[in-house]
Amino acid sequence: MPEATFYSLPEAVDTALRQSYILRIVEKTQAQGLSLLLRCQDRDEALRMDELLWGGRPESFIAHALVDEELGKAPPVLITWPQARQTRAAVLFNLAEDLPPDLPPCRLLLLVEGDATMRARRREQWKWLKAHHWHVLNHPLKAGTA
Repeated sequence: MPEATFYSLPEAVDTALRQSYILRIVEKTQAQGLSLLLRCQDRDEALRMDELLWGGRPESFIAHALVDEELGKAPPVLITWPQARQTRAAVLFNLAEDLPPDLPPCRLLLLVEGDATMRARRREQWKWLKAHHWHVLNHPLKAGTA
């Protein structure tokens, strides 16, 4: 059964704290030895995530690349966006507002954040995943956790 984990951010979270949560979630996934596809809203966000992963903690290097880069062997973390070439990984960390139209069975990670409209969208996605027999979990994030 595919599994989806919704990471619920506090309502008032600034960009730096949001990025810190994302970085810790990616680090935890990499530590498990799983391939990860980080799906961003658009290419601009993908470039910001690329920069974030390069600037992470020195003791936890995250091998990654943008999906449109010429690569011999794909690194454990690929960063993509809806208009880019699509690929698969064991874990899909979806930062985009919508779910991919061809969502494969996988381990899916999502952030619940933003205004009431974005939170309502994530609630609808929760209901859709449950209706399609996904095992759905909620993980509330507090300062210092991931």
